[in-house]
Amino acid sequence: MELTVGRQVLRLSTTAPDEHLVELVSLVEAKLASTGGAQRQNLAEAALMAALALADELVAERGRRSQIEHRARETVIAAIARVDEAISHVDAR
Repeated sequence: MELTVGRQVLRLSTTAPDEHLVELVSLVEAKLASTGGAQRQNLAEAALMAALALADELVAERGRRSQIEHRARETVIAAIARVDEAISHVDAR
């Protein structure tokens, strides 16, 4: 498959679906544009800025996911404790 990212043509041989690669290229192109990379003469510098911005977003998303997982775990633990409490009252009768 042939893709163009930041004025650079890439020829890839991969088992990934074409649609997935096109989506990835779209994300990178959007990040290049938002970081001013589309106007930069130095493509390597522009790509590095886009990569850093994407990495920053990834780290932030991982943090949000971790918080959600923690809250979900705490909610499940509390629900199990309530069920155990209810069962112990039924068993006590």
